[in-house]
Amino acid sequence: MWCKIAQDRFITRNADINSLAIACNVLARSVALKNFERNVQRILDEFQILNQAIHTKIKMSQEEEKKLAPAIALGNELKCDLLLNVRLFEKPESSWNREEYDVVYRTLNDEFEIEARYKGIEKQLDFIQQNSQFYLELRHSEKMNIYNWLIIILIATEIVVAFGKKIFPGSQSDQETVQ
Repeated sequence: MWCKIAQDRFITRNADINSLAIACNVLARSVALKNFERNVQRILDEFQILNQAIHTKIKMSQEEEKKLAPAIALGNELKCDLLLNVRLFEKPESSWNREEYDVVYRTLNDEFEIEARYKGIEKQLDFIQQNSQFYLELRHSEKMNIYNWLIIILIATEIVVAFGKKIFPGSQSDQETVQ
């Protein structure tokens, strides 16, 4: 065996700089994932509060709307960082060159559940994006309702004005437009 993990210890046959670099690399990825997990949980907690508010009121307050944009932005930022900057699945160069380093990399990756944790975060971020879409559509719908009512009021006003001209054909405004 090239390496093993036993009793919370990592044991490798060859404790050289490459093995240590791989161990540090995997530990850094694990720490980064922990940070992502915390941030994603904060966003999910925020959406849970918003969901409860929407469920009871069917409309978002201004305070809730102010919380929405930062939550959506943080979710998008986390997704971009996770995909572009963390590079969870890039194997260290030394693991490509020698089998024993690849075994070290795979063993540590499995021990820290890097792939499973990544997939969990990815699913949560997808859920956050779905929630974001829901809230954006809800806000759009509310604004469209306001615009529709304004159009109805303008049309009704136009009808009243036109009807008023027929009832009172000799009004001053009509005489002024004729002259």
